[in-house]
Amino acid sequence: MNAIDLVVSALETSREWAVGPARDMADKPLCQPTPNGGNHPTWVMAHLAVSEGGFLEIMTGEPSPAAKWKDTCGQGTEPTTDPDDYPSLEEAIELFSRLRDRTIEFVGKQTVDDLGKPPMHVPPQLAKFDTFQTLGNLLNVVTLHTAVHIGQLCDARRANGRKPSVA
Repeated sequence: MNAIDLVVSALETSREWAVGPARDMADKPLCQPTPNGGNHPTWVMAHLAVSEGGFLEIMTGEPSPAAKWKDTCGQGTEPTTDPDDYPSLEEAIELFSRLRDRTIEFVGKQTVDDLGKPPMHVPPQLAKFDTFQTLGNLLNVVTLHTAVHIGQLCDARRANGRKPSVA
């Protein structure tokens, strides 16, 4: 296995581990993980789509179809339990999955040497951060970002009375 194979495996695994718990909450898509609120499954999956689209835009320059959800599910937004504020959980899952497919396709066209190069379309305000110095750094954050939100999905499941599961 080379570094490209490892990145693809991490992208595929983190998607699987997010989508499974999210789909398990189809009957309670706005269930927040704590008595004080928090990121419910619909917000999480729409947020992952917004983020994946943003990461792809930095790598490829292609505009994100998930940008339409940025105002309700982008970085720094506060989840509500109003279903009118969100797409359906399944729509969010499907868009995230399609964007992750595009990320995996992009990575599959790269070489190991490309992982050490800067992403092609880093906005000037982000260029100073370590995350955006190399494609490898960015792809690491893509998978780790998903992992953070997997925990929130699992917490929402538990708040809804579901037993722990293996993702």
